[in-house]
Amino acid sequence: MEVRRYLMLKSKYLPLVLSGKKRISIRRRSRLKEGDYFFIHSGGKVWGIGKVTKVERIKKSEITPKHAELEGMSFNELKKELDRIYGKKDVPLVVIHFDLVKVFDEPFEVERRFYGEHTPGEIARLALKEGIPLDEEATWILRRLAETNSIRQVAMEMGGLGKRKKVRAVLRRAVEELRERGVIS
Repeated sequence: MEVRRYLMLKSKYLPLVLSGKKRISIRRRSRLKEGDYFFIHSGGKVWGIGKVTKVERIKKSEITPKHAELEGMSFNELKKELDRIYGKKDVPLVVIHFDLVKVFDEPFEVERRFYGEHTPGEIARLALKEGIPLDEEATWILRRLAETNSIRQVAMEMGGLGKRKKVRAVLRRAVEELRERGVIS
């Protein structure tokens, strides 16, 4: 089983997923497809692994009480939540149906998987201290990471969560250079 993707959840939904009560996630878009395994990610930690059993494309007006049951909430709660998130418009949605495959005994921090025993802020501070040659934007990213220790916050400052990929790419370059110099292992 190869796990490469993540399903990011708000903290309030995590207990419902881990208990098996929440078995779908409703989104505007998703790259997950049937058969994909994914890490269950919430609050900066990975809590387990899920598997996509079905991907359903519907409009918001097509949400049913069955969807609410699979979300682990009442139909009225689900409708209110969707209106809060997406407004009153009848927007297209993706319903990701999934099974809970594994819950980890101890959740782990996502960054530890990629950056060893260092946080993003520590990597940034080491890279700046070592004078790793980077362009102006990458240097700014490292400075903000050194201050905030948050990939998410820096991405939001850059214009949105879609910028996390760019922030992570800068971190990976810094990690490679720090490893080549023998600063980290």
